[in-house]
Formats: sequence, C-alpha cells, structure tokens
Amino acid sequence: MRAAQRHQRHRTGRQRDQHQAMPVSGNCEAEVVVAQRAIEARDAGDPLDRLLRTREIAFETDEKRRERLTQVAKRWFGHVGAIGPYSVRRDAAAECEQAATVTKP
Repeated sequence: MRAAQRHQRHRTGRQRDQHQAMPVSGNCEAEVVVAQRAIEARDAGDPLDRLLRTREIAFETDEKRRERLTQVAKRWFGHVGAIGPYSVRRDAAAECEQAATVTKP
C-alpha cells in the first residue's frame, strides 16, 4: 500500500510540474519573462525605471506592444506578497491569454 501511495504522489507531482511549465505563445512568453523579472527586481530592491529599460521592453519597436509590456512590468513590480516562479508564470500567462482574447477583432 505504501508503494502505491508513493507512486501516486510522484505521478501527481510530475503532472503538476508539467502543468506549471506549459508552453505559452511567443507574445505571452515575453510577458511571462517581464513578469518574472519584475518580481526579481522588486525583491532585489531595484527601481522600476531600471526594469523598464530592459531589452524586452525598451527595444520593443511596436508602440502598443511596448505599452503592454510596460503595464505587465508595473503590475508585477507592484505585486504585494511572496509569489513563486511557477505561480508567476501561470498567472502572467493566463492574464496574457485573457488580454489576447479580449483584444482580438
């Protein structure tokens, strides 16, 4: 019985890890990276303007896209409380997909 329980726990954990690392679209992957960097910058005590000058945001040529990435950076930089990297990835990807659905013609 114990071996079966261990196997079930291991299998469930593996499924959770696969769910957490689900692939996302290219645009959403950029937002996930910006969100993760925002949390890291906040935790490190770096200023927001330094985050906004990162490659993913500052060198974006599409003005609307740059504004969206700026909004993502500000949203996650201002996030209150601790949050793990998998949660940031999951939540940022979900927000991106939702925003993409809302803005589609």
